[in-house]
Amino acid sequence: MTPPRAARKPHRQLSPFGERDDPYHWLRDDARSDPEVIAHLEAENTYFAAHRSGFQALEDELYAEMLGRIEEDDSSPPLLWHGDWYYSVTRKGAQHPIEMRRRGSLEADAEVLLDPNVRGDGLPYYEVGHWSVSGDGRLLAWAEDCVGRRQYTLRFRDLVLGIDLPDAIPGCSGSLAWAADHRTLLYVRNDPDTLRSCQVLRHVVGGRVERDALVYEETDPGFYTDVHLSTSERYLIIGLSSTVSDELRVLPARNPRARPRCLARRRRDFHYEADHIGQRWVIRTDWRAPDGRLAWVPEWRIGDRYDWRPLLPARPGRMIESFELFDGWMALEERQQGLTSLRLFDHRMHELHRISPHDAAGTLALDANPDPRSRVLRYSYSSPVTPEQLREFALDTRNDRIIKEQQLPSGYDRTRYAVHRLHAPARDGASIPITLLTRADHPRDGSAAVLAYGYGAYGHIIDAEFRVSALSLADRGVGFAILHIRGGEDLGKRWYDEGRLLSKPNSFHDFIDASAWLVSTGWAAPDRLCAEGGSAGGLLMGAVANLRPDLYRAMVLQVPFLDCLSTMEDASLPLTTNEYDEWGNPSRAHHHRAMARWSPYDNLRAQAYPRMLVTAGLHDSQVQYWEPVKWVARLRDLKTDPHPVLLQMEMTAGHGGPSGRYARLREVATDYAFLLDSLGIRACSELLLVEGDGTGTALDHG
Repeated sequence: MTPPRAARKPHRQLSPFGERDDPYHWLRDDARSDPEVIAHLEAENTYFAAHRSGFQALEDELYAEMLGRIEEDDSSPPLLWHGDWYYSVTRKGAQHPIEMRRRGSLEADAEVLLDPNVRGDGLPYYEVGHWSVSGDGRLLAWAEDCVGRRQYTLRFRDLVLGIDLPDAIPGCSGSLAWAADHRTLLYVRNDPDTLRSCQVLRHVVGGRVERDALVYEETDPGFYTDVHLSTSERYLIIGLSSTVSDELRVLPARNPRARPRCLARRRRDFHYEADHIGQRWVIRTDWRAPDGRLAWVPEWRIGDRYDWRPLLPARPGRMIESFELFDGWMALEERQQGLTSLRLFDHRMHELHRISPHDAAGTLALDANPDPRSRVLRYSYSSPVTPEQLREFALDTRNDRIIKEQQLPSGYDRTRYAVHRLHAPARDGASIPITLLTRADHPRDGSAAVLAYGYGAYGHIIDAEFRVSALSLADRGVGFAILHIRGGEDLGKRWYDEGRLLSKPNSFHDFIDASAWLVSTGWAAPDRLCAEGGSAGGLLMGAVANLRPDLYRAMVLQVPFLDCLSTMEDASLPLTTNEYDEWGNPSRAHHHRAMARWSPYDNLRAQAYPRMLVTAGLHDSQVQYWEPVKWVARLRDLKTDPHPVLLQMEMTAGHGGPSGRYARLREVATDYAFLLDSLGIRACSELLLVEGDGTGTALDHG
């Protein structure tokens, strides 16, 4: 088929620093109802479907493999909270986990708290955000999204009577917390235009929503707002955060009508988080410690950070990521050289125990530990070759046991795979960590294929975890490489700062340099390297494609942020004002010039590009659908190669793609089938027909 061609319509994009021509601006339709725009999107999907038919057999094969590696009927280990046991259950054929409870003991009758499969039955999209049970166990509040735009409606259920209550609160962020009276709920409402979470309100179950009282309103457009309950359950915490600062305001859970008090006033380049236990607040902060330290303050002395008292000093090269508080002890999650470990301390900060990864690259993480009286720590561990383990460490006996291990029903032999922790040199001398999963016999002679994956923004870290989908690549001789580039906090705060604002190009150069190093050292063949990234990682793909299109055979861009300059110039769009300190504020000349030099949409040029698959969601609230649509249209106009550029537009989904585990597994299978097909790797059924050895056994995929 001939690819769809979007009409070019003159449009001058105005800015304080000049005009830009954007002939595809007309593809922006905020109402998502313009017949001409919808017709174009449907034409793109038709074109994608025609190409997809060429690798459909491979996609079906991949999907069946991935599905065979998950337990369709499964349950999580029960978690004790307020005397009741909570757990989730998945059923074969059901898209969503069912939330369950047993009251008083594990022998009690199972009670269904919330079944999203029933709630979402017949809807094209359904997703549950946060949910919470009141402290007395009677009321359930949950946030549901029926569009995919991450704009939630709060619902309520009386668990004793087994009835849904008429209270319904639309336009929420999904963040919520119960007060100590078990009937009052604090929740966060979004701005209806920018979708910024900005108002904390108080709702009494059974009361009229229009009479909900405003508890706090954040007027700074650079801040997000959330609410949660302290570990002690004595305080409701209002969290206010931006790229460069935080502020917490707290009020007694027993008096939700009280005026929130500030824990420490916001300042630029000052982050902190805090939790309460006993009669003190414990604080993790980057104040005078870029990678974090711990402090504490008596609950009656809050308001000024200069009253904070030292608890655990900063350690160079070791970043404190999070902590859990218990009566008389605490657990700390730390990161060093990009890898996590756990340390346990008593209340005097004497180290009691340390837990480290078992593989060359693996991830330890604190799990849910809601009871501060517990002497047992629940945590998780996985690596690219170790399926996820949920573990419990008993502080008194030092017994460390697995309470749940991810099972692969189709079978798994970890000796067939290998994980490598590598370091590639960047052009400015930095060392870029790489986590690479391969088959155990992956050749180092420059003949193999590798998929390079990256993100590099917001300080977000792509951890070295187990991914069932990556096994399907490794089985076919394709390595899966996570490039831990700057813009994430893999190597601490400095690593993040060196990949944002005016230093943003470091993220792109790191990805290119690490990719080229994989080729030059024989891990990947020069013509068998592919790349993938989503959201801000999609921005990374777009920028890298403009700079070094010759380096990659094919790319997948998932819900990519591509028209950065235009989006950051429009303060009416979601996320824009919150992210000036991430990407830059284009009203400032030096930021505008810098963004104009790397914005993927503005830097497309007449050159050969790799094969491209771009995915998008019509109702995306994070990256507006028109960004990838415009980028694809302009790319087709300019590129000089015959390679396909495909756009798959989910017409009933948003940033997270289609809802439900089966739909998401199918999405991964589609992406990987496109990449493998681009590498010339075909389905087993096709290999049997073309290359079979006559015994019914296909030749090796590699």
